[in-house]
Amino acid sequence: MFAFAGSVFLMALYNLGAGGVTVSNVLVGMLVFAGGITLILVAMWEIARGNTMFATAFLTFSTFWLSYSAVLIPSFGVMEAFASTPEQIPKALGLYLFVWWVTITCLIPGVLGKSTLFTILLSTASIAILMLACGTYTSTKAVNITGNALLLVVTAIAYYIGVGALLASEPGSAFSLPLF
Repeated sequence: MFAFAGSVFLMALYNLGAGGVTVSNVLVGMLVFAGGITLILVAMWEIARGNTMFATAFLTFSTFWLSYSAVLIPSFGVMEAFASTPEQIPKALGLYLFVWWVTITCLIPGVLGKSTLFTILLSTASIAILMLACGTYTSTKAVNITGNALLLVVTAIAYYIGVGALLASEPGSAFSLPLF
């Protein structure tokens, strides 16, 4: 959960223009290694534990982070392909995010009744991605800001789940967080 939360957090901060940072190199590193590769490993461990739903969720998000980082990595040539038609970039990215909204939304029924926190996390992530898809496609800054603000909520929920799970797995922890 920490790798997921960190990736979401940095992406939201980057998209919101925190600190005036516009160069995506640090974001790409986080997306590839923490968001992509780490979540693939987590998915494999979840499969070994028999948690198909959580394995699917982590693998889905790892492919999102890896595919999004491919858009940002110049040697993949994704952005360069739009050199003659730069006006298509927001539409293409909006369609890309719309596909991910559908994919993330399809995960929600799998967690209903299993984990309220994970249901809230996926539902909030789904709404955030839909807002980002719409905001990007239409180049509407306010909608993008709303989507990224929702990603900050997703970050907080993911960190909470991560800390709660960590504390629950450690005997003798000074306190615990309810995981419902």
